[in-house]
Amino acid sequence: RPRQQKSTVKESFVLKIVANDNLAKILTSKINKPNNEYLFFSIGLSFFLVDYNLKPKTTLSCICFNEAFPVCHDVNLVTKDISSVDVVIGFNTGDIILYNPISGKYIRYNRNGCLNRASCTAIKWIPDSENEFIAAFNNGVVMVFDKDKEDTIPYNPPTVPTNYNKLCDIYHSYFGGILCVDWSPDGKFIVTGGQDDLVSVWAFRGNIVARCQGHSSWINSIMFDKTNSINRCYRFGSVGEDAKLLLWEFSVNTIPRPRSVIYS
Repeated sequence: RPRQQKSTVKESFVLKIVANDNLAKILTSKINKPNNEYLFFSIGLSFFLVDYNLKPKTTLSCICFNEAFPVCHDVNLVTKDISSVDVVIGFNTGDIILYNPISGKYIRYNRNGCLNRASCTAIKWIPDSENEFIAAFNNGVVMVFDKDKEDTIPYNPPTVPTNYNKLCDIYHSYFGGILCVDWSPDGKFIVTGGQDDLVSVWAFRGNIVARCQGHSSWINSIMFDKTNSINRCYRFGSVGEDAKLLLWEFSVNTIPRPRSVIYS
């Protein structure tokens, strides 16, 4: 059914929302200015919006939660404007909120695990969509949400038809599990990270291109730079449990290729 209006009333899930006193003035000053950059991140029970261009970095908005830890988030680049930014945030409790850090309004989904009680591990807006986003949970469930609709009764069919599915390829990590993956903007390469502490670059339906060393613990997030990966030069970033954020760049023409690995 249709979604109700966003809530601004504090509930037990949200402890408080704090906005910069000069938020409106800062945003107004950026109208028609190029290269406006903002940083979204979470620390503990709090989620922040920071103006990356100001020196020192200035916190524009902060939302604090009572007991749930934000573990993943994504920004809708289709609907963003100077007065509104749609950010979806997934939590270790399985809850999800759609949050506008500029207005301070939010909508809560999967409230108290009514659809899935497992922790949310990844969340992403569907490309070019204004309303739909997808969330993954640590029990293996992947769910599609529409921001304009209420939570409904879960649909869990006992069987799923597989006659139209086709296995195209299998990619092996150096060892251990693969924990994160992302596609290059042109669809030609895949990057993965996982329990082997390595960033692996793959050619789609081809061989491994490179294994990149730099992390000293599991890698739990990786993503291509969608704006600067051009002219056969690709950039991406990775985050690991070693508290490192590493930025990478490789060129198809110059990157060394490792020797093939034979799996038995």
